[in-house]
Amino acid sequence: ESELSSELIVTVAPPPLPLVAGILKSGSGQMGLNWSFLKTALSTFPEFVVSASQDLKVWTEVATIYLEQATGEDSQSLQFSWPIIVSGPRMFYRLTAINWMGAATTPGR
Repeated sequence: ESELSSELIVTVAPPPLPLVAGILKSGSGQMGLNWSFLKTALSTFPEFVVSASQDLKVWTEVATIYLEQATGEDSQSLQFSWPIIVSGPRMFYRLTAINWMGAATTPGR
C-alpha cells in the first residue's frame, strides 16, 4: 500500500454580474436587453438566465444565453443581447449569471 495522497480542494466562485445591463431600442424599433461581461471573468464559465415578471414576485425563466451567443466584443468585454417583445402587458426583467456548478450571483434587475 502507498501513502495517502494529498487532499484536493477545489473552490468554484460564482460568476460576477454583468458589467452593464440595460434595455435599448434599435434603429428598427426592436427592444432588447443588452449587457457586457468582462473577458477576465470568463474563467468562471458563466451562462446568463433571463427571467421575466409582471409583478416582481413571480419570476419565469424565459431564456438561457451562452457565451457562444455573444453579439459583439471589444478588448475587455463581450456584449450580449436578448430581444424583448413589447406588445402585451408591462414586464420586468432579471438577469442572473450562473456557472457549471449551479452557483448563481445575486440577480440583477
